[in-house]
Amino acid sequence: MRNYSWEHSPIFGSGDEQNPYAQWRRSFGAAYRARVPGAPFNGSQPYYIEEPKGGFGPKAGWSSTKAGAWLQSIRPKLAAANSAGGGQSAPLRHEAPLHPASIPARPISKPARSRNSKATAPAGGIAVVAIIDDSINITHERFRTGDDQTRVDFAWIMDGTAPDGTMVPFGREWRGAEIDAVLRNARDEAEALRQLELLCPKRRETMALSRRVSHGTHVLDLAAGYAKGDPLAPQIRIVSVQLPRGVVEEPSGELLPLFLQSALAYIDTRAAMIAGAAGKRASVFVNFSFGLGAGPHDGTHPIEHAISVVSGPRKTSDPVEGMYVALPAGNRFLASGHARRTAERPGVTALDLHWFIPPDDASPNFLEVWLPGNAENVSVEMVPPGELFGGAAGSLEPWTGALSSLRGRGPSSPANTATGGVAWAFCDNSRFSATPGKKPSVRLFLAVAPTRAAKSDTPPAPPGIWRIRVTAALKTGQSIAAWVQRDEQPFGYRVAGRQSWLKTQDETAEWQARKDLGEGIDLALYRNGGVSSYGSMNSIATGERVRVVGGYRWRDDRSAQYSSAGTVGLAGPEAAAPSDRSRALPGVIAAGARSGARIAMNGTSVAVPQAVRAVAEGYIANGHVPGLRTRTPAPGDRWHAASPATDQFR
Repeated sequence: MRNYSWEHSPIFGSGDEQNPYAQWRRSFGAAYRARVPGAPFNGSQPYYIEEPKGGFGPKAGWSSTKAGAWLQSIRPKLAAANSAGGGQSAPLRHEAPLHPASIPARPISKPARSRNSKATAPAGGIAVVAIIDDSINITHERFRTGDDQTRVDFAWIMDGTAPDGTMVPFGREWRGAEIDAVLRNARDEAEALRQLELLCPKRRETMALSRRVSHGTHVLDLAAGYAKGDPLAPQIRIVSVQLPRGVVEEPSGELLPLFLQSALAYIDTRAAMIAGAAGKRASVFVNFSFGLGAGPHDGTHPIEHAISVVSGPRKTSDPVEGMYVALPAGNRFLASGHARRTAERPGVTALDLHWFIPPDDASPNFLEVWLPGNAENVSVEMVPPGELFGGAAGSLEPWTGALSSLRGRGPSSPANTATGGVAWAFCDNSRFSATPGKKPSVRLFLAVAPTRAAKSDTPPAPPGIWRIRVTAALKTGQSIAAWVQRDEQPFGYRVAGRQSWLKTQDETAEWQARKDLGEGIDLALYRNGGVSSYGSMNSIATGERVRVVGGYRWRDDRSAQYSSAGTVGLAGPEAAAPSDRSRALPGVIAAGARSGARIAMNGTSVAVPQAVRAVAEGYIANGHVPGLRTRTPAPGDRWHAASPATDQFR
């Protein structure tokens, strides 16, 4: 026995508005060599960005003009040494993992109206396809017209080198004329990518464009790639935003909201410039193939709020007549990462979980438990492997907002009081659910240290089954819901950790074989603690105005076994597109990292751009934004699916 004991310490206060992930890494990450948000590059101090006054989206309505004003208000600042920030009276700080070279020497300039665009407009207006992603090869031949001119009118490399007179708050913006000049003068595509800072070995960072496969390039090809000479090519203009590498490689998504808001504001303003240059209004179709595991799943995430703002109705005087943002359903249907217990009658309801933390895991693991704001008598117990409830169980009264830390003495480790323990429980009243007259949701944030120690004097957490028990007094129909946070590194990045999951008592060899096959099994019927694959939706794709796309197999019209689904109270995808060619041939074929290369990638991330393409092409053909076509689902299928946009999956 490890002789664990729990201690309570007010390291975090309920009044501190900082994200609990950022707080955990600030307090304990260095001891476990976990990536610290906003960590300095090249020995410099870290940067942060304060939430602009009033937040994202004014009450009086949104427009491309207001998007430009919001973008101009963003100012990266140098963090003071040991700065904690936070507090209810202080502006919310967003850690910004940016290079010193990405910070402009003086405030950004207001962009002038551009005459760069060579758009040709249908009767209804201009069609603009925008992408927010990572490692996007904007020089690729699939994004050029027949006369070898780029269709990428604007590209923002968020962690690029900021030049003098920049028109973005950080990083580098490239305009179509500049991209064309680089293409004309470069000896080959590799040199063009180096000049655009999309291939920069000096930074010693992950560079997907140096490999055969590139997530952003593949997705953009499916959304807006055309062969040279295709008559549709000049009619679809492209705006590209490449997120900072430090934001993409942080799988919890804690750094994402402000950068996503900035990207949407940038796309809005540049689409207005494209429309102004052509003398038409623009409809914008945004592809954001990104997913998170944990979160409120009720449409109140800051990212969902930002999407609702830009997707709202516009005045007829606005050059942008509409923005349509599409996200993937997620790939977590088989991840065993969600559990829910619903109160059948008023009174105390308990959710019991068996959280499996794998061995040799170099990254921390996080679990979020969400309760309604009016829940009473809330408590959480967290028991390490080999221990019993009532002994080493830690109990936390959530309304104090205090941190509960599990400490102990391992067989060969000194007492680990200096590192703050190996597991932590923290509660906050989520600011996500700030609806007037409604109590904010309660989030229980549970963290377990890596099971592989990074340093000899740092104790690892024990691998195995950590038992969790959450109890609360609920009203009939209210639920206690839990989601395991995503831990896998995004495509193209080094694998730092191993994904944890929730185990069930049904996991026999036969059950596992049927689950791996993904056929003929009702995964909603887990009996231990309400673990279910239904409710595994992408946590930033539950908002009212988000277009959500799942994946299905093109050959037999069955939903992809990994494609996430909704449940009661959590809507599933509104459409689906092919994400696999068949059971034997995974993935969809599209552009590789360089011109001339074609590769297959699967997942709901590649389903989204096909839906975006279908709607954009429908807009060009009909002059208005069409709905996604649906088909009759096959027996046992989970949702309707969009018809394929092209036949390239054959």
